[in-house]
Amino acid sequence: MIIAKGIPQTHKSLKTRLSQYQLTIFFVLVLLIGWSPWYTRGGTMLFFSPAISAILVIWLLGGKKGLLEFMRRIFRWRVKPVWYLVALFAGAVTSLGAVAIFSLIDGTVPTFAHF
Repeated sequence: MIIAKGIPQTHKSLKTRLSQYQLTIFFVLVLLIGWSPWYTRGGTMLFFSPAISAILVIWLLGGKKGLLEFMRRIFRWRVKPVWYLVALFAGAVTSLGAVAIFSLIDGTVPTFAHF
C-alpha cells in the first residue's frame, strides 16, 4: 500500500523497529556499557550497567514521558516504610551479628586484613 508522496507503508518508523527488539537492545547495551572499561583497559566491569541500559531503553522508546512513568513506579510506596528499612539494613545487621558471634566464640575480633 502506498501512502502520501509515494512512500511505501512497509517502512516502519524507528521507534516501531526499536520496540520490536527492545530486549536485544537492552542486552547489547548492558554488554557494551558494562565491559567498556575492560575494553579500554580502564578498570573493572561496571556493575550498574543494567540500570543504565534500562534507563536508556526506556528513554529511547518512551521519551521523557516514559522516564517519568518509570520513576513514578520506582518510588511508589507499596509496603510500610519499616520494610524498606529492614531491606536496607538487614545485610549490615546480619554481618555485625556474625562478627559478634565469632567474637564470643573465639574471644577475638576479626581483623579483616585480607580485604
